[in-house]
Amino acid sequence: YPEYTGGLKIKGGNYTGSFTVTSPAYMSITGGIFEKDPTAYLADGYAVYENENDLYEVYKPDYYVESVKENEDGITATVTYKDTVKGSTKTEQVRYLTVKNVGTQTTDTTFDIYCGNELIVAGAAFTNLFNTASANTQVLIGKNAIKFPAGNIYFNGDSYINSESIFVIGSTDADGNPTTKFLANGSASVSYKGLQFQNRDSSFPTRRYYFENIVFDGSAQQNKWGHLVTMTCYGIEAQFNNVVFTNMTQADRTSVIGVWANDTPYPTYSQNKGVNVRFFNCKVENCNNKPIVQFQDFTSDVIAANPDCYSYIAIYYDKDSETDCGFNSANAYTTQSGNNNAVNLEEGRHATWTVNGVEVIVNGTTVTLPQ
Repeated sequence: YPEYTGGLKIKGGNYTGSFTVTSPAYMSITGGIFEKDPTAYLADGYAVYENENDLYEVYKPDYYVESVKENEDGITATVTYKDTVKGSTKTEQVRYLTVKNVGTQTTDTTFDIYCGNELIVAGAAFTNLFNTASANTQVLIGKNAIKFPAGNIYFNGDSYINSESIFVIGSTDADGNPTTKFLANGSASVSYKGLQFQNRDSSFPTRRYYFENIVFDGSAQQNKWGHLVTMTCYGIEAQFNNVVFTNMTQADRTSVIGVWANDTPYPTYSQNKGVNVRFFNCKVENCNNKPIVQFQDFTSDVIAANPDCYSYIAIYYDKDSETDCGFNSANAYTTQSGNNNAVNLEEGRHATWTVNGVEVIVNGTTVTLPQ
């Protein structure tokens, strides 16, 4: 119907035969079973697979990073994603960077960044290295894998990462233990949110942050409270593989991971959907029995101002991390507002809690695993 200017949304059902939609009309498919391949009309984030009856079934895949491997050219890397729903894989190519000439600073360590033999950034400091708002680091915008050598890398408090996708790979010893250590600095007079994941560009509905073979160490923090890692709840997908979180020793520290709401509305962010965090083979050590994940400022007025931004919060972990990280312990999760008031994260409204695919019960100010 060339004269038709509206659109058709298909969310389910069984369909035979083929169809053609001509501009300016459109079709958006998010579900259903089809005789002919409907790939051309899929909504963003959806995929098809051929079922046992040789029909095309539309579904929403759930990908995590399976591996990040340097290519033979030395300037690109292959990222392999695996779908937890159907078990399929896909790959993408990203730029491959290496860190060299690491300085000895214990406040904000500097280093050079190379792509193959080409010097990309000289004397870069970790703080704001990946922040798209920082004029001198615009070369790191986009999708990059970056390899760090063994040793200590210090960064000042509240260091921001705001790249489209960043895959940070550390080094290991012969036994596979991470030997690249990120040490977070802070002063006694300021609050501290550690390494912060941001999404402040509506061009990217989801930003992916991946860390492998890294130790996040809070021993250099001198402030009153904080997190080792903080995420704002705007379209963030974070994954930690073979990562150690350690030395959150002060009694009034809040948690290892902080997930923050934001009391500033971002109307253009309505397409961004929550935060998704995955832990594989991770450990928490010497953290004063602090909660692993804490949720801050999820108050009713914040949710009302940004309803689409808090459509889900998903926490996944493998069995190794359950034992070593303590995800099955009573202090695995806490929720609170900035004023320590009770927060009711109502099930099915703006937060979906999943652990290994099992829904987590939300009850008042605490989140506990099903018995």
